[in-house]
Amino acid sequence: MASGRLVVDKLLPKKILRLFSYRVLKIISMLYSVRAGEGTAANTLEESTPLANFVGLLTSTKITLEEAIDEINRRIHALDRTAETFDNDLKLLNATMTAVTKVDVSSISSGMYADGARLYVLAKLSRVICVSKALTYDLCASCDHEEVLRDTESRASGSDRSYGAILVRPKCWEQMVALLNTFGYTLYSLGLGHPLAVYPFFDKVVYEPLRMGRQPWPVHFELLILYMQKMQEEPALYNFGTVVEKLGSGDFMLEQAKVAAEEHYPASFFRAVRGEPRGGGDDKDKGEAKYRGKVTLFNESSKTACAAWNADKTGGGHLAKHVDSNGRCKYYHGCNQWVKDKGRSGQCLSTDHNRKEGCTYPEDQKSNKPL
Repeated sequence: MASGRLVVDKLLPKKILRLFSYRVLKIISMLYSVRAGEGTAANTLEESTPLANFVGLLTSTKITLEEAIDEINRRIHALDRTAETFDNDLKLLNATMTAVTKVDVSSISSGMYADGARLYVLAKLSRVICVSKALTYDLCASCDHEEVLRDTESRASGSDRSYGAILVRPKCWEQMVALLNTFGYTLYSLGLGHPLAVYPFFDKVVYEPLRMGRQPWPVHFELLILYMQKMQEEPALYNFGTVVEKLGSGDFMLEQAKVAAEEHYPASFFRAVRGEPRGGGDDKDKGEAKYRGKVTLFNESSKTACAAWNADKTGGGHLAKHVDSNGRCKYYHGCNQWVKDKGRSGQCLSTDHNRKEGCTYPEDQKSNKPL
C-alpha cells in the first residue's frame, strides 16, 4: 500500500484486474483508505506503533479490525524466540489481540460506505469462472469528501456513482470452490476483507456443512449470498465475523436458501436429499432403492430424526438416497416423536429409544404432528 491506496496491480492476476475498470479500482481504494469524516488517508499501522494505541485507533476508525489483527500476527511471527524478552513480548501481543477482538466493531460508525462492494466483486469474478443464470449487484459509492470525487474523476452530479455487475451462478462444485477461492484473495487485495475473517466464514457457511453431508452445494452457495446480502443491507450490524452468529444458521435461513437454490438450479441437484424421513416415512418413499447394509453412522448436526432408525434401531431399512457416499445417514438417529416445546417441527431426538419402542418424552409435550 502506498499513500493510502491499494497497489492491486501487484497483488492480483492480470485476468482478474481486467474485470475492474481503473475508476472502479480507485473508488474501492479510496473507500478503504478514507476514514470517518476526516477525508484523509487511513493511518496505516507502523512497526513503531505502540500496542497500547491499537484499541484507540480501532475505535476512532483510524484502522480496521482486520488491519489490527494482521499487524499483531505479523509481530508475533517476527518475535525472536531466543530473546530474553520473548515470553513477555508474546504475552503483551496476545493481550492486545484479546483487547481488539473484544471491541464491538458493529457500534463503530463510518462516515462513508461501499454499498454492495463485496457482492459486486463476487459478481464480476463469476463472469470468468461460471456460466449460469444471473443476478445483478451494484457498487454504490457514497462519500461527502470532494477530494475523493475529484480523484476518481467522477463526472456524475452529486456524490453518488453506481456500477452494475451480474452474478453468474456456478454450475458445478468445482466452479463454486474456484469462485470462492478467487473471491477471498481478491477481497483481501482490495482491502474489503481479511483472510482470517473471510475464509472461516466460507468454512462455516459452505465447506463444513458440505463435509457433514447436510445439503447439496447449491443450497450453501445461496446461503452464503443471503448472509452477504444481510451484510450489505446493515453493514454496521453484520460482518464476516458476526453475521452467522447474529442471524443463526438454523431452519429459517436454510429454508430461504433452499427456495433460492431450487429456483436457480435443476431438480437433479436435489434428488439425493429430498423426501426427508419424518414421522416414520411417507408413502412416496415406498418402492425406492434401499441401501444395502447396516447404517450406524449418522449426521449428528441434523435436527431431523431418521425414520429408518425409528423403524429399525439396528440400522437396516435405509433408503439409498438418505445415505451419503461415506455410508452415513444424512439424518439424526434419535426418536422422531413430534414435541411441542422445541419450536417448529421439533422432535424428541433421544438416542436412548426410538418411536417404535415407545417415546418417554413428557406426555403433555407430545404431538401427533409438527407445529
